[in-house]
Amino acid sequence: MHKLGGPVLVMFGLSYALYAYLNYRMGSIRSMGPGMFPVMAGGTLMLLGFVITVADFRDGTREIASEQGLLRSAALVLASIIAFAVSFAMLGLLPAIFVSVLLTSLADGRFAPARYLAVSVALSVFAVLVFDVMLGSNLPLFKLPMLS
Repeated sequence: MHKLGGPVLVMFGLSYALYAYLNYRMGSIRSMGPGMFPVMAGGTLMLLGFVITVADFRDGTREIASEQGLLRSAALVLASIIAFAVSFAMLGLLPAIFVSVLLTSLADGRFAPARYLAVSVALSVFAVLVFDVMLGSNLPLFKLPMLS
């Protein structure tokens, strides 16, 4: 049953991308239409599903996680999404990334502080490059609630 996750992601990604492609204007890379992001997101979901499928079939001896472990992981991932929204509103983008990565890394069960820090820094640099430098958006990188 656990080997169905990858193919299901491929099917969802395909249906999402295909629907967006057929029903929305794509535009171009320079002038994106409303269908560009959904098609790219569907393609990314298909690629992720393909990678998961290949990994599942290569590693046939992998243990299936217990139901309690799966619920704990799902709860921590959901908590990280909520924590990102709350901390983004209160503290800004970069602290929100650190809080979110911390909670999702706890969901793995093999918490490695060095890996957590590396992923947080890499995502922070990526976010600054994309949102601040490339897009010029006015997302707050840091907020100090005491000074507001």
